Amino acid sequence: MPAEMRAAAVLALLVNAFTWGVSWWPLRQLQAAGVHPLWATVLI
Repeated sequence: MPAEMRAAAVLALLVNAFTWGVSWWPLRQLQAAGVHPLWATVLI
């Protein structure tokens, strides 16, 4: 695999992990505050 493709694959993996991590943080904060997960989804 060429170095450019390897770097693109690693970058895509990091962006995906960051996106999922950032999207779950507000849901966990709302759940910790007592908001039901369905209502948290509506709020977000």
